Amino acid sequence: MQNERLHTEKQKLYTQLVWNDSIYQVFSFVLTAILLLQFHYGLVPAPYSYYVQVGILILFVILFIRMQKHKNILKNYLEPTVTNTDPVLLLSGYGIDMHEYSELLLKTCSDLHNRLDAIGNHVIELNGKIHLTGKDIDRVYQIVSQLASEEVRLMEAVGKTSEEINIMFEIVNVVIAEIQSRNETMENLVSLSKDGRNKVDDTNKTIQKISESSGNILKLIDFINGVSKQTNLLAINAAIEATHSGSEGKGFTVIAEEIKNLSTVTANNAKQISKILNENVNDYKRAERLGIESGDAFQFIAGEIHVVHGTIAEVVQSIQELKSRGGAILSKAKILDDVAERVRDTSGEVYGEIVTINANLDEIQSLSDTIQKECEEIRFAQQEILGTTEVLKHKIQNIHSETDKLLSFEG
Repeated sequence: MQNERLHTEKQKLYTQLVWNDSIYQVFSFVLTAILLLQFHYGLVPAPYSYYVQVGILILFVILFIRMQKHKNILKNYLEPTVTNTDPVLLLSGYGIDMHEYSELLLKTCSDLHNRLDAIGNHVIELNGKIHLTGKDIDRVYQIVSQLASEEVRLMEAVGKTSEEINIMFEIVNVVIAEIQSRNETMENLVSLSKDGRNKVDDTNKTIQKISESSGNILKLIDFINGVSKQTNLLAINAAIEATHSGSEGKGFTVIAEEIKNLSTVTANNAKQISKILNENVNDYKRAERLGIESGDAFQFIAGEIHVVHGTIAEVVQSIQELKSRGGAILSKAKILDDVAERVRDTSGEVYGEIVTINANLDEIQSLSDTIQKECEEIRFAQQEILGTTEVLKHKIQNIHSETDKLLSFEG
C-alpha cells in the first residue's frame, strides 16, 4: 500500500514537471516568433535590437538550466526502482528474516527426528517387555497345566497321604511367586505406554508448529510475488520513460530489462517454493495423522495392559483361593472330595484367564508392531520434509544470489 502511494505521488510530480516544461517551451517559441517578425518588418528600433537578442539568449539559457534540473529529478525518480528490488532485503525491512525461518525449520525437523528416535527406542523396549511377558505367561500356563494334572490325580486318588497334597501346595506357591514377580513388569509396561503416548503428543505439537511455520512462509511467498509484480510494473514504466527520453534513456532501458528479468526469476522461484511448501504441509498433515494414530495405539496398549494387569490380579486371587482350599483339604480330610472338586473348578477358571491373557498379549504384540511400522513411516516422512527444507533453503539462496547480481550490475 505504501509503495503504491509513493508511486502515485511520483507519477503526479513527473506529470507536473512535463506539463510546466511544455508550457515554458510553447511560451518561449511564441515570444521568439513575435520578436523575429518584428525584426523582419523593422518594428523594433535599432538601439533595442541588441538588448532583445540578449534577453532571448538569457531566456533560452534559463529554460536549458530548468530542463537539466528536471532531468536530474527524473533520474532520481527512476533510480529508486533499481535499488529497492531485493525481496529478501524488503522482507528484512519489515522484520522478516527468510534465513531465520529456514534455519528454524531445519532445527525443528532435527528435533522431530530426535523425538522419533526416542519413540522408536521405547517401542523396541516395549516389544522386548511384551516378549518377556509372553514367555512368563507361557511358564505360568505350563505351571497351571501341571497344577490341573495334579488336581486330576488328586481327585482320582482321594484318600492318599497328604504328601501329594503338599506337592500341589508347592506348585501353587511357585505359581503365585511367578505371577507376583511379573506384576512389576506389567507396571513398567504401563509406564512405558504412558511415556510413549506423551512423546507422541509432543511430536504432534511439534508437527503442528512446523505446519503453522510453513503457512507463514507461504504468506511470505505471496508477499514476494506481490513485490515481483510491482517490480515488473516499475520496470515497464522505466522502459516507457526511457523511450520518451530518447538516446539518453538507453541506460534506463538496459536496467529496466534487468529488473524485468529479476522479477521473472523471483516469481518463478516463488512458485517453486510455494509448490515445495504445499508438499511440506501435506507431509506435515500426514505425519500428524500418523502421530495421532500412534497415540491412539499407545492409549489402547495402556488399556490392554491394565486389563492384563487386572487379569493377573484375578489369577493371583484365584490361586490364593486355591491355596486356601488346599489348606482346607489338609485340615478337613473328611471333605477332601468336595474340596478337590472346587479346586478343579478353580483350575478351570485359571486356565480360562491364562487363555485370555495370551490373547491380550497377542493383540498387544500386533499393536506394538503396528506402532513400530508407523514410527518408521513417520521417520521416512520426516526425512522427506528435511530434504524439501534443504531445497527451500537453496531456493532462497538462489533468489538472494540473483538479487546480488542485479545490485552489482547497478553499481
